Amino acid sequence: MRRPGLPDAALNLALGLALVLAAVGLSEHLRGARLELGRTRLVRLDDELAKRLASLRDRVEITYYVSPREQMPSHMRRVESEVTGMLEAMAAASGGRLDYQIVDPTSDPELVTFAARRKVAPVRVRSVSRDAWTEQELWSTLTISHGPRPPAVISGLGPEHLPRLQALIMAHLAELAEPSSAVFALAAPRSGYELVRAELAQRGRVIDVDLSSGEALPEQADLLVWLAPGAVDAATLRRIDAFLERGRSLIVAGSELEAQLLQSGDAPRLVLAPTGFEAQALWGHFGLTAAGDLLLDTRSRALDGPAGERSIPALYRITCIANNQDFQKLAYDCNATLLFEAPGALHADAQALAERGWRADVLATSSEMAWARAWDGAPIPLDELPAKTGDQRPKEPLVVWLRHVDPWRGQVAALAADTPFRDQNFALSGTGHARLLSVLLDTLASPARRVQARAEIRRADPLPPLDPGQRVGWRAFTVLLLPLGLALVAWRRRAVGRPRARDAGRAWSGLVLRGVLGLAVVALVAAALPARVDLTADGRNLLHPVTVSQATAAAQQGPLSLELIFSGPGRLPPSLRAAVRRLSGLARDLGLAAPQLEVVRVRPEELDEAGREALRERGVHPIKLASHDEESTTVRQVWSAALLSAGQRTELLPFADEDAFEHAEFRLAFALWRLATGRRPLVAVAADNPRLSAAEAHEEFQKKGLIAPTGTDVYALARQALERVDFETLRLDPRDAGVSLPADREIGALIWLQPRRSVTRMLSLMVEHLYRGGKALLAVQHFNIQARQYKGRGFDFVYWPQPQAPDLEQLWLPDLGVQLVREVLFDKLNLPIDDQAQIAGKDRRDFQSMQVSLPFIIRAVGAGFASDSPITAGLGDQAFIWGCYMRLDQQRLAQLGLVAKVLMSTSEQAWSYLWSGGWLPQEVLAGPPLGADGEPQWLGRVALAIDLSGQFPWPQFDFERGPSTREQGPSPYPVDEPLDQAAPGRLVLLGSSEVFKNRRLVGLRPEFRGDHLLLNAVADLVLDDGLPQVMGRRHVSRGFDLLDESTRLRWRATVLLAFPLTLLLLALGLGLSRRVFRSGS
Repeated sequence: MRRPGLPDAALNLALGLALVLAAVGLSEHLRGARLELGRTRLVRLDDELAKRLASLRDRVEITYYVSPREQMPSHMRRVESEVTGMLEAMAAASGGRLDYQIVDPTSDPELVTFAARRKVAPVRVRSVSRDAWTEQELWSTLTISHGPRPPAVISGLGPEHLPRLQALIMAHLAELAEPSSAVFALAAPRSGYELVRAELAQRGRVIDVDLSSGEALPEQADLLVWLAPGAVDAATLRRIDAFLERGRSLIVAGSELEAQLLQSGDAPRLVLAPTGFEAQALWGHFGLTAAGDLLLDTRSRALDGPAGERSIPALYRITCIANNQDFQKLAYDCNATLLFEAPGALHADAQALAERGWRADVLATSSEMAWARAWDGAPIPLDELPAKTGDQRPKEPLVVWLRHVDPWRGQVAALAADTPFRDQNFALSGTGHARLLSVLLDTLASPARRVQARAEIRRADPLPPLDPGQRVGWRAFTVLLLPLGLALVAWRRRAVGRPRARDAGRAWSGLVLRGVLGLAVVALVAAALPARVDLTADGRNLLHPVTVSQATAAAQQGPLSLELIFSGPGRLPPSLRAAVRRLSGLARDLGLAAPQLEVVRVRPEELDEAGREALRERGVHPIKLASHDEESTTVRQVWSAALLSAGQRTELLPFADEDAFEHAEFRLAFALWRLATGRRPLVAVAADNPRLSAAEAHEEFQKKGLIAPTGTDVYALARQALERVDFETLRLDPRDAGVSLPADREIGALIWLQPRRSVTRMLSLMVEHLYRGGKALLAVQHFNIQARQYKGRGFDFVYWPQPQAPDLEQLWLPDLGVQLVREVLFDKLNLPIDDQAQIAGKDRRDFQSMQVSLPFIIRAVGAGFASDSPITAGLGDQAFIWGCYMRLDQQRLAQLGLVAKVLMSTSEQAWSYLWSGGWLPQEVLAGPPLGADGEPQWLGRVALAIDLSGQFPWPQFDFERGPSTREQGPSPYPVDEPLDQAAPGRLVLLGSSEVFKNRRLVGLRPEFRGDHLLLNAVADLVLDDGLPQVMGRRHVSRGFDLLDESTRLRWRATVLLAFPLTLLLLALGLGLSRRVFRSGS
């Protein structure tokens, strides 16, 4: 038989192309035709929906508000046709009782007004056009009217709604026809929570469940209320995951400690007993961590003393007052005092939240006067508690609301103690525990959420739990199936092929086999040899010389040892196994490079109880972790720490999660530096809490008789990032009139995140610190830009720059020669983020998630980074959200002897707007104004971050009185200049604080790592001896600088065509080689 040649291949290709073109042409004439082969059906109605439509008694009117198809981004264009086809099918199945209409609100202003009256608003959708992010406002909302009740609204209808749209409409029709009541699953001890059970029974049906016995959660339950949890195993977590996956929600409240008062003579004592609640396993499953120490607060509720005697102070009974709460995004505000006894504060874990897809909102906190005290199990005299011994912890989270990035999943409300729901406290005078429960129920089990949860899509049944051997077997089968199949085909072709082909096949097979065996031998030899080869430009895969020098210096203090105290690989979570191997390799390399270091590997499970107790006495304790790997949720108790010792000095390095290993070499080098020097510099962190503007507080709270929230600790994860790499931090309250730095400690750096009026006392502290040679980092911005929608404006999006009032641009920075420009900054080089839009309602604001990709969300890329600064080394792209920029007065800087270095800048196409009030004009979002020559007036590259060093001046006027004016001269600074204490200082000034907030450190991972910027800056400010260079050793990918459209398209074509062109060239080369081979033979 003749083998097909090149002409035959060309003919087949031409026929195939002609067939494709004919199919496209035919589809143009059959736009209404649909072929539905998958599980998702739109035109073919489900049997349940068809029956409901056929049995309708009242008329149903459905209105679809949608933008024209040609204005839709590509991923939204099919939505309009799919929804229209489904509505046609529903109308046909209803027997004339369902009518629908398609409305384009943009075609008539009156339609916009009509839509606004029905609470229909446009949404902003982000898409990629010509290899750049674009954002547009469009309409895609469905309203359903049925019976006398208000219409149901399905807002922001997109492709993600289509698989469950039929079920969602059917659930809305059922709810409109006959409103349902909620079904609650209650998991709580049999006694002590009767009032909560009665409250739930008034709202719906209550089903008691026992999670500890392995009882399944009721299928019909809308909400699980879990009070005073005990042991938490993997099976329970799997059941909860399945419950949440079905759109149901969870309220869980519990603490690891039970507080009791013991009367011992005249001195009452506090006795703390473990409750058996495995908090770390449960909270860790959701990306939270529980503080194990005893949390105390001066804002607490005293115990009633004996009759006629004074009350007994009880600082462990923490009261959360209204201004320490923020329920703005829930159904309504709690705005009442809450009581938490011996709570375990709920901290967010940035990496775990990002991996699991949760967003955490803190709803209630302790006061600014809280602190933690270590507990060793012994009773504590109550008169000892007022002493603030321990870690200062203002604004500790007590109630956290978790929402998943998948809006169809259920939500979680986590409470740090169950005491608000106990019978003796639920109706306690002066508290609002019943209102707290009502707020949570009306949010997590609202009719809208119940309807959404009941619109489930058909899912495949989950696989049963597999043991490790079965998992390995199925993985091997899946991975090896394709290569084994290909090998079988190749063997068969060789067996039945021509002799010459068989000989060639054997030759190729032998060559491949020898190559594989050679690579295996090389890999085994490389693994056995201690030396490693690093081909990176900066040698980042090899041990840094600074680490070796620090080990040599530490060895001068005495015998130097590094103990790696880790559980065996089989006990560790899969996510930690590779990290532990890398740390072991790093320790091995360090031991070879520094012979003075003895590396010891300890497996605590192989020790006897006395050996493990000895580890505990040295500060090493096992931890409980919940992991999601290996297709199941597993709760483990593991040991994970390293212990460095030099003579009498020791340093403990805990490794509680994967993030703790990210800077393992720096942590070792830093610990060796502490062992060698005995120094433990303190990083003081001052951060103000976000607050409402005066107008917002008045309109949204004070006029309604409510107390406005004073904000939560939104920079907790930033401090956690510093502590994770072993910096010791001290929290400062910038609003405390007596704020000061400890005189008996070395202050490595003073960090001030987002100054906010009044700044005078904190500013004085920082200026004096810099004058005396201190180091400081200041992150500041002028505005937080909020997206809002108003009914009177047809719910069009408007953007309001909420002033942050840092005041430094007036009080201090101009005297240094630095102008912090109070303008809204824009850049063509920006990034997309998920944000919240505020929708003004009749009674209160609603918050709606939205995608934003507008030019005030600035992307700083490597092309704008200083190339010779440790602060920008190993740093990926940074998100300067609503950032501001600086101008430098070189003459003033030179006069003072200060040196300014630009660390980061915008792209060349940046512009700004001098805002003085109101919304941002829409035209300013499109670009800068045009000059007289008709060209855009770009600012060019402007500074986003600067490094200022030299002798800082002593203040010349009293910050409380402000700078001098024409009417009055300056008031002198109240403290005389201490000339004998003057020394060169250093200030790193960043034009954004938003990048360090909790939600950004979680939501922007892994591409934008604001924590890396913070760590680099603090390491460079605090440390010397080359340690900042060790911190910056990371593998990062930086984005491109701003490219014009034609360049982006050329690169896109190159990337898309490179692979197929390479294959084509290889095929042509192979064909030519075969012809040459045949002709030669």
